[in-house]
Amino acid sequence: MIRYNVLWIDDEHKKLTSVISDAEMDDIILTPYSTSKEGIKALEEDIYKWDAIILDAKGWNESSDEVATTEGMHNSLDKIAELRYKRVVPVFIFSGQGDLYDDEEFKRSLRGKKLYKKGNKADQAQLFQDIKIEANKLDETQIRFRYADVIETFSEIKYELIDVIKRIYNNITDDKEVFTPIRKILEWVMIYCNKSGVLPIQFNGTNLAECSRFMGNNTMQEFVPVHVQRSFHSCVEIANNGSHRLVIDAIVGDGSAPYLIRSTVFELLNIIYWCKTLPTNENEIKNLRQKTSVFMPTESSEEIIGLIEQDENRNYHCKDYLLKYNEMHPEDIGKKIKISKYSPNTNERTKGLYHFFITRKDIEFL
Repeated sequence: MIRYNVLWIDDEHKKLTSVISDAEMDDIILTPYSTSKEGIKALEEDIYKWDAIILDAKGWNESSDEVATTEGMHNSLDKIAELRYKRVVPVFIFSGQGDLYDDEEFKRSLRGKKLYKKGNKADQAQLFQDIKIEANKLDETQIRFRYADVIETFSEIKYELIDVIKRIYNNITDDKEVFTPIRKILEWVMIYCNKSGVLPIQFNGTNLAECSRFMGNNTMQEFVPVHVQRSFHSCVEIANNGSHRLVIDAIVGDGSAPYLIRSTVFELLNIIYWCKTLPTNENEIKNLRQKTSVFMPTESSEEIIGLIEQDENRNYHCKDYLLKYNEMHPEDIGKKIKISKYSPNTNERTKGLYHFFITRKDIEFL
């Protein structure tokens, strides 16, 4: 169930628990703060969390030692206005101050906002309805509802995902800056995959491509579906730092690839959606880690030197080590190499002939 998150500043909120209960029954979660200072601090710290703001007409500005006045409300309105450059959040005034209901000067100070009366069930119901109407106009709220199956699962990257999805939601096709937050989310994914046991390689801040290659290995298809493997490859290749990013940034910036942002974001959502299937139970994580760790490349503790050969089935190999076919060339045959790293050969067709598997980056030509 998707609910609306509303920041509520009211010095008497502890006496109004029924309002909080009524709101929750209407799918609205009220998070109360006693002073303007506390509430605005919460808004500044996480402005993308909130779907709406409710202010009391009279309350405390900075401390409970104060006399409740309209200063707190006006200060809150000023601060909220200052934050409009970041995000516009709808504001509602909810007050039990009967002396203000017919005060024309006070009404003008509300800057066009309607005053809803506490204790009036009809006004309260209208307030909740209006909150939903206005919140539903916000891009962030609409995105959170539409993509709830990925956004609501991992709170750690919730607002980063919303920020990235906003590009496709608003049909932005030339914002090359989007690939940096995509890369940050991918970094979080690699850390999560490691904690979940599916990725035995620990992400160290610079080995995003290495982690992606491991996840995309054919031997890992039992644990990582092929469409997710391809999404990893595509996202990392496009978003990762390096010389190719200059090319990507250029073609996105000049409009040559108007659908690249959209396709990359959806590839990312494929990955996040799949992450929901990973284990969270310690025993399951341990079992998965044991299974995937056997595919970890092994650093050679001895000096393995030999010649590259090709058998009658055109397999390139060096002794008991099968070389990746599409990385080798006929002119490599007969060359001497040193093997620095290898993995178990899990290919059903060749593992009976060659027990280990190596790639070109695992060898040094002598």
